[in-house]
Amino acid sequence: MKKNTFKSSIDLAFKQHKNLYIISFILVISGIATGCILAITRSDNVDITVKQYFENFMTALTLQGISKSEVFRLSFFNSLNAFAIISISGLFLWLLPLGGIQLFMNGFKLGFTLLYFVKLFHLKGFIIALFFLLPQIILFIPATCYLYINKIIVINKRNFFRKVGFSYTTKTEFFKSFLVSFLIYWLITLFSCIVDGYLIPPIIILFSKFFI
Repeated sequence: MKKNTFKSSIDLAFKQHKNLYIISFILVISGIATGCILAITRSDNVDITVKQYFENFMTALTLQGISKSEVFRLSFFNSLNAFAIISISGLFLWLLPLGGIQLFMNGFKLGFTLLYFVKLFHLKGFIIALFFLLPQIILFIPATCYLYINKIIVINKRNFFRKVGFSYTTKTEFFKSFLVSFLIYWLITLFSCIVDGYLIPPIIILFSKFFI
């Protein structure tokens, strides 16, 4: 019964805000496409330099290992930066494009990295990039999309209630909406950071021998 209720709630939320989900999807896909185009158009001289740098990096990685806590820290601050930008964009209607730019850039980094690795290393590049980006694809990007959509919904509700007047109930509703979006975003992204920092590096080291 609870599973059916939860599924029904998700279905209802998607139907009510379907356009927002579509817009978020388009922003991310546009970023991915732009990143792919830029990766393809990079000059061969730059490609050779980057390829040599990456091969040297993989050699050092195999010999010296990698600081898992440092990877976690970098991933966490990346998530914190995204949260700050989208939260700021949710303060006023005219700031909403900031959140859209954040979604676009998430897609851009994903598309550029994935295709650039494929361009340099072909199938090996695809495999290593996929492991690098897996937490981003499965966890971080959906979480930022959810947060952005929630901010748009809250702004629309706030503008509506400003016209009809706020009450204790509406203020409580706003607080709950903020708290739920905050908890969901950070639960997902913290898990993404843990995967990024402590699960992905050993896999990367395992595959690094194919690049040296």
